[in-house]
Amino acid sequence: RSFNSISMSAAHAHIILAHLPIIGIFFGLLLLAVSRSLHMWRAALIIFTVAGLAAGGVYLLGEQAEEIVEDMAGISHDLIEHHEEAGLWAMISGIALGIVSAVGLFLSRRARPKGFMIVIVVLALFAASVFAVTANRGAQINHPEIRTATPGEPVLDHAHEPD
Repeated sequence: RSFNSISMSAAHAHIILAHLPIIGIFFGLLLLAVSRSLHMWRAALIIFTVAGLAAGGVYLLGEQAEEIVEDMAGISHDLIEHHEEAGLWAMISGIALGIVSAVGLFLSRRARPKGFMIVIVVLALFAASVFAVTANRGAQINHPEIRTATPGEPVLDHAHEPD
């Protein structure tokens, strides 16, 4: 197949784009950790801003992706709903990180605002943890090999139950 003949559904786009905020937040935090200049610090803020924008797009594509996969054999509606709930929080935390980072870019035109780095790091770590939970829940939808229950918590897979 040639590259031009490859079509992409909203579900496929959702899965691909979902990696952008996760990887972006990771690299933004890494850049902050090694940051020695205002330019590097601002680059991390740009990455966080882009990750926040991507988070909104991922959530919107998720709604369309749900419509595509919800009636497929072996797909659990409960797992989709748990992923969607986590996805809402991921979107909110990602967009919040993006907005705060954009404000930081504006405030740091000449120097780093005092105390702002702590706010950014805490918000980025929180968003990273929310995205990790969301990604795990999303992977469980079509990867039965990772659907293991933690002690005291049932596995939410009702796809193979009789109606």
